[in-house]
Amino acid sequence: MPQDPAHLEKKKIRLTFGPFELKPANFKRPPGAGKMDPNSDQFMGVATGIPTGVLVVQTNSSLTYADGSVADVVNGVYNHHLIFADAKRNGPTPFKCVEGGETVPDMGLLMGASEANRDLQFASGGKIKTGFRLDKNDPVMLSAELVNYTNDTKRVYTITDFEYLETQPSDVMHVSMQVFDVTTCNANLKDASAPPGKTKWAIQSKKAQFTKPGYIFYRRGHMHDGGERVEILVNGKQICDSRATYGGAGASSMVDGKEWTTISNMASCTDPVKVETGDSLQIIAHFDLDAHPA
Repeated sequence: MPQDPAHLEKKKIRLTFGPFELKPANFKRPPGAGKMDPNSDQFMGVATGIPTGVLVVQTNSSLTYADGSVADVVNGVYNHHLIFADAKRNGPTPFKCVEGGETVPDMGLLMGASEANRDLQFASGGKIKTGFRLDKNDPVMLSAELVNYTNDTKRVYTITDFEYLETQPSDVMHVSMQVFDVTTCNANLKDASAPPGKTKWAIQSKKAQFTKPGYIFYRRGHMHDGGERVEILVNGKQICDSRATYGGAGASSMVDGKEWTTISNMASCTDPVKVETGDSLQIIAHFDLDAHPA
């Protein structure tokens, strides 16, 4: 197993994009294609000024105001998702559905954040020689969906700490983020809504099968309020139990006179897991609306 190039000098820069103007909560927004929150503002475009021809080690993104203060649910801004993606990395996934169904193509996710998590790790801490190969002149596309819960116009910026190597060693394995949802391989399951009369439930995905050998080394669940944890299974064996943390700094606010605590973190698992062609992948998502109202 090739070792991480710890002797190579890493560089770190801070990238800022914006401002992004969020209309007041009482502004009537038109419906949008692919919109996940009816009260959100959507943004799309090309992100420039990002180093290319480099090996990206890790990124960490957040939302701020012009004065540098954090934009979060405490002051009325909810980050549904923020995505910066390498448009030339949108290839097929390394797994396929066993019983039919479509997997989500590789988005080439390079930088991004949600209300729960803001970091993306592409190096394995010395265990495997990995990184994100951002090739020369690759275009990086921005997609964001942000929600303003106040009746004031907000202008926010994205701030990303971007750590990279200026060279791309030939034996480095390219790392890409893959999305696997409980509905991905189940054409009859449209969403993860609660079954009638239930406030606590779990949904298990159908099986996917790896189409090539490789490693899974950095993994975590992604949930919205009401979610408790996501189990990730390879060949029926749990390789991660990613639990949601609610509340904490920047994740608690008052909405309509009631305290609202949202997910502030989804636990990550980082030990590399080797997979072979034909190995199976499944996830189990657990929800509890009594403990965490949606």
